[in-house]
Amino acid sequence: MELYTDRNPYADHLVEVNKHNPVETIADICNELGATIIPKGTALTEEVASKLARFNLLQPLELQVSLSQTLSPVSLHHHICDIQTQILSMHPDQNFDRALSEQCSGLGVFPLLNQKLTVFAERMPDSYHQTQGVAAFALLIATELGLNAESRQVVFVASQMHEAGLLNIPPELCAQRTALAEPEQRELDIEQLNRGKKFLDQVPNLSKRVGRAVLEHRERIDGSGWPRGLTGDRYSIETQTLALAVFLNEAMEKRLQPRGYDVPHLLPWVQTEYQSFDPEIYRAIVQVLKKNDQSLYGALPHQVLPDLARYLRILQYTMKHWLGLAADLVKDMQEANGSSHETLQRPAIILSGLESLCFNAGLWDEHIQTWLASIDIQSTHQEMNEVEMVALMFESMLVKFKRLNWAIHECSKTLGREWAVRSERLGMLLYRLPEDHFSALEYYGFSTKG
Repeated sequence: MELYTDRNPYADHLVEVNKHNPVETIADICNELGATIIPKGTALTEEVASKLARFNLLQPLELQVSLSQTLSPVSLHHHICDIQTQILSMHPDQNFDRALSEQCSGLGVFPLLNQKLTVFAERMPDSYHQTQGVAAFALLIATELGLNAESRQVVFVASQMHEAGLLNIPPELCAQRTALAEPEQRELDIEQLNRGKKFLDQVPNLSKRVGRAVLEHRERIDGSGWPRGLTGDRYSIETQTLALAVFLNEAMEKRLQPRGYDVPHLLPWVQTEYQSFDPEIYRAIVQVLKKNDQSLYGALPHQVLPDLARYLRILQYTMKHWLGLAADLVKDMQEANGSSHETLQRPAIILSGLESLCFNAGLWDEHIQTWLASIDIQSTHQEMNEVEMVALMFESMLVKFKRLNWAIHECSKTLGREWAVRSERLGMLLYRLPEDHFSALEYYGFSTKG
């Protein structure tokens, strides 16, 4: 996938903003050789953007422009509170509201950040909306953790900027982002993270921890993250707080809410991630969710839940079998190449963690098979709800299995064609499974609507 273009995407965004909110350069803009190409005080017009597109710039354009109007702290505060109410179905308590007011006002200390956020809100409103959901989760976790003022600021600023690098990616690629195959989508995301960090590291007086949090928020301590596949406690508490906030918001907005699930249904997702984050952060989000405890209602009509229970029995067996095949492949690669082989360490760590998680969570227990087999149309309301919670846990585990599959495949490519072929076959088995239980029920002819 070609991520580069003969245009400067951020300059093109500024051209549109300039039509109603004047944008001009605040310094002479120089090419990579130091020669001035656009003088200070120039408005960002189409002509200027076309000229900028012909050069590699000495500094990011975001550092060298000024907007006449920027997003106010009051507007940002309202946006986050509105999103929090929509996502969590709760109104902010006093501690959270105080912390949020403090952070929204504090963003004004960094006018370059506020400007980029203003452009982001106008030019990519859907991504901006999702960003405010992440900010709400991040600040809730940070407040529950009792992080100090400096760490709270790092978390909040990083949450606002974690996808702002998309403004530096060609808009036509951003528009296709969710439709891209996983490798291409990850390539695009890594590019925007690097672009975002490059800008953040040059913002005057901004902690370098912000850029690091943005770059590393897709990492996981169990090794299943990216872009570098870090393992162990090698990244900051601010990074992990942002990482968990992004995870929760994506689960809520993209998977749960569209299907009629609510905040309590986040718990199965959180429970399968306890090895991915520092225990202190894991406990903090569990406390946040418990404070927001609501009556538990399922999203599926009761008449299809016995069919769902039957499907989950098959899914449990299939996933257990797949994990066994993955373990065999990792073991064979270790025996052929040495267990201490550097590239094999990451999939081995992820595999060990998943085996432990499945055992400790009881996902492979025979009693689950027995219980699921007992579910029928006469089962209680609580039992029906528990079936959906188990389904959500398996759905979350499937995501984690795909992370393991990715790590195995990346490793296999460095070891030779034979291992790459076996890895591809393993992946094909996994990706044949329906992505979630709604898809499974519809595939097998059962209506998911009441």
